[in-house]
Amino acid sequence: MVTRLFVFDLDGTLVDSQRDIADAANAVLEQCGCAPHSEAAIAGMVGEGAALLMARAFAAAGAPAPPDALPRFLRVYGERLLLHTRPYPGIPALLEALSAHGVLAVLTNKPIAATRELLDGLGLAPYFGPRVLGGDGPLPRKPDPSGLQALMSAERHQPHETLM
Repeated sequence: MVTRLFVFDLDGTLVDSQRDIADAANAVLEQCGCAPHSEAAIAGMVGEGAALLMARAFAAAGAPAPPDALPRFLRVYGERLLLHTRPYPGIPALLEALSAHGVLAVLTNKPIAATRELLDGLGLAPYFGPRVLGGDGPLPRKPDPSGLQALMSAERHQPHETLM
């Protein structure tokens, strides 16, 4: 039987982190005198990392992002990482079932420390072991294929054996 490499994104795929991300982004906006956005509006700004999220949030507020917007967001978000974030229903059972057919990995643009804290705090870390790549490592962030290629190489899987 051919084993597979199953590679997952984190936010919006394995876990529903929308509220914690939106609350953190809005906290930074409010610290800078801007009005907050709806949770749905912030969710629509997510993608390609926190720096771009903050740039989009400030642009939508009609204000320039301060130079320290990203470190502020990361600090505030780090303080509320697990307040509301939960695995989507059925995710633990899915991971358990898939682990019988291959190895599982996470490839995310979220910083690795926050990623590990989330996986540990939600009881998902054992499914992935060391096969977790964050957006602040030496490889370019998604959508660049380098992270996926590195995971495939490390696990000795070919593209036809890999599902993302």
